[in-house]
Amino acid sequence: MRFFKRYLKTIVALIIVFGLSFMPQPELDEKPSFIIPHFDKIAHFGMYFIFTLVMVLDISKYQNFSRKKVFLYSSVISFTIGGLIELGQSCLTADRSGNILDLLADTLGILAALLFVIVAVRVKFLRRVL
Repeated sequence: MRFFKRYLKTIVALIIVFGLSFMPQPELDEKPSFIIPHFDKIAHFGMYFIFTLVMVLDISKYQNFSRKKVFLYSSVISFTIGGLIELGQSCLTADRSGNILDLLADTLGILAALLFVIVAVRVKFLRRVL
Protein backbone atom coordinates (compact mmCIF):
# COMPACT_ATOMS: atom_id res chain seq x y z
CA MET A 1 0.00 0.00 0.00
CA ARG A 2 2.87 2.35 0.78
CA PHE A 3 4.20 1.83 -2.75
CA PHE A 4 0.91 3.05 -4.26
CA LYS A 5 0.83 6.12 -2.00
CA ARG A 6 4.42 7.02 -2.84
CA TYR A 7 4.13 6.51 -6.56
CA LEU A 8 0.53 7.64 -7.05
CA LYS A 9 1.48 10.38 -9.54
CA THR A 10 3.53 7.94 -11.62
CA ILE A 11 0.74 5.35 -11.52
CA VAL A 12 -1.86 7.94 -12.61
CA ALA A 13 0.43 9.09 -15.44
CA LEU A 14 0.89 5.47 -16.52
CA ILE A 15 -2.87 4.86 -16.53
CA ILE A 16 -3.35 7.96 -18.68
CA VAL A 17 -0.64 6.82 -21.11
CA PHE A 18 -2.25 3.36 -21.36
CA GLY A 19 -5.71 4.83 -21.76
CA LEU A 20 -4.71 7.22 -24.51
CA SER A 21 -2.63 4.57 -26.26
CA PHE A 22 -5.41 1.99 -26.44
CA MET A 23 -8.37 4.32 -26.86
CA PRO A 24 -10.20 3.60 -30.12
CA GLN A 25 -9.49 6.20 -32.75
CA PRO A 26 -12.55 7.99 -34.05
CA GLU A 27 -13.37 7.43 -37.69
CA LEU A 28 -13.62 10.70 -39.54
CA ASP A 29 -16.05 10.81 -42.43
CA GLU A 30 -14.90 14.28 -43.38
CA LYS A 31 -11.43 15.71 -43.33
CA PRO A 32 -11.00 18.04 -40.37
CA SER A 33 -10.56 21.67 -41.34
CA PHE A 34 -7.59 22.09 -39.01
CA ILE A 35 -4.83 19.51 -39.29
CA ILE A 36 -1.52 19.55 -37.44
CA PRO A 37 1.01 17.43 -39.33
CA HIS A 38 2.31 14.51 -37.27
CA PHE A 39 0.18 15.46 -34.28
CA ASP A 40 0.30 11.86 -33.05
CA LYS A 41 4.10 12.08 -32.78
CA ILE A 42 3.78 15.33 -30.80
CA ALA A 43 1.29 13.59 -28.49
CA HIS A 44 3.65 10.62 -27.99
CA PHE A 45 6.51 13.01 -27.19
CA GLY A 46 4.39 14.93 -24.68
CA MET A 47 2.97 11.85 -22.97
CA TYR A 48 6.38 10.28 -22.40
CA PHE A 49 7.95 13.61 -21.42
CA ILE A 50 5.38 14.03 -18.65
CA PHE A 51 5.38 10.35 -17.65
CA THR A 52 9.18 10.24 -17.36
CA LEU A 53 9.36 13.58 -15.55
CA VAL A 54 6.79 12.45 -12.96
CA MET A 55 8.62 9.15 -12.51
CA VAL A 56 12.00 10.87 -12.04
CA LEU A 57 10.52 13.16 -9.40
CA ASP A 58 8.77 10.29 -7.59
CA ILE A 59 11.82 8.02 -7.57
CA SER A 60 14.05 10.90 -6.45
CA LYS A 61 11.70 11.71 -3.60
CA TYR A 62 11.33 8.19 -2.20
CA GLN A 63 14.57 6.39 -3.07
CA ASN A 64 18.10 7.19 -2.01
CA PHE A 65 19.52 6.68 -5.50
CA SER A 66 22.11 8.68 -7.36
CA ARG A 67 20.80 10.92 -10.12
CA LYS A 68 22.39 8.58 -12.67
CA LYS A 69 20.49 5.59 -11.28
CA VAL A 70 17.21 7.54 -11.15
CA PHE A 71 17.67 8.52 -14.80
CA LEU A 72 18.57 4.97 -15.79
CA TYR A 73 15.58 3.39 -14.05
CA SER A 74 13.14 6.02 -15.29
CA SER A 75 14.31 5.87 -18.89
CA VAL A 76 14.45 2.05 -19.05
CA ILE A 77 10.98 1.72 -17.50
CA SER A 78 9.50 4.40 -19.79
CA PHE A 79 11.12 2.97 -22.93
CA THR A 80 10.03 -0.58 -22.04
CA ILE A 81 6.45 0.55 -21.46
CA GLY A 82 6.50 2.48 -24.76
CA GLY A 83 7.78 -0.58 -26.62
CA LEU A 84 5.25 -2.89 -25.00
CA ILE A 85 2.42 -0.50 -25.81
CA GLU A 86 3.48 -0.32 -29.47
CA LEU A 87 3.65 -4.11 -29.56
CA GLY A 88 0.26 -4.33 -27.86
CA GLN A 89 -1.25 -1.92 -30.36
CA SER A 90 -0.01 -4.17 -33.18
CA CYS A 91 -1.21 -7.43 -31.67
CA LEU A 92 -4.17 -6.63 -29.45
CA THR A 93 -6.17 -3.97 -31.27
CA ALA A 94 -7.96 -3.90 -34.59
CA ASP A 95 -8.00 -0.13 -35.10
CA ARG A 96 -4.51 0.78 -33.82
CA SER A 97 -1.11 -0.21 -35.11
CA GLY A 98 2.33 -0.20 -33.59
CA ASN A 99 4.77 2.16 -35.21
CA ILE A 100 8.54 2.48 -34.83
CA LEU A 101 8.22 6.25 -35.33
CA ASP A 102 5.86 6.40 -32.35
CA LEU A 103 8.50 4.62 -30.28
CA LEU A 104 11.07 7.13 -31.54
CA ALA A 105 8.80 9.99 -30.44
CA ASP A 106 8.40 8.28 -27.05
CA THR A 107 12.19 8.01 -26.74
CA LEU A 108 12.69 11.67 -27.64
CA GLY A 109 10.12 12.63 -24.99
CA ILE A 110 12.00 10.52 -22.43
CA LEU A 111 15.34 12.12 -23.31
CA ALA A 112 13.81 15.60 -23.27
CA ALA A 113 12.43 14.98 -19.76
CA LEU A 114 15.87 13.92 -18.53
CA LEU A 115 17.47 16.97 -20.17
CA PHE A 116 14.81 19.19 -18.60
CA VAL A 117 15.63 17.80 -15.15
CA ILE A 118 19.37 18.31 -15.69
CA VAL A 119 18.83 21.94 -16.71
CA ALA A 120 16.28 22.55 -13.95
CA VAL A 121 18.70 21.23 -11.32
CA ARG A 122 21.53 23.39 -12.68
CA VAL A 123 19.44 26.56 -12.49
CA LYS A 124 18.29 25.49 -9.03
CA PHE A 125 14.68 25.07 -10.08
CA LEU A 126 14.63 21.47 -8.79
CA ARG A 127 17.63 21.56 -6.46
CA ARG A 128 15.70 20.43 -3.41
CA VAL A 129 14.22 17.43 -5.25
CA LEU A 130 17.36 15.89 -6.77
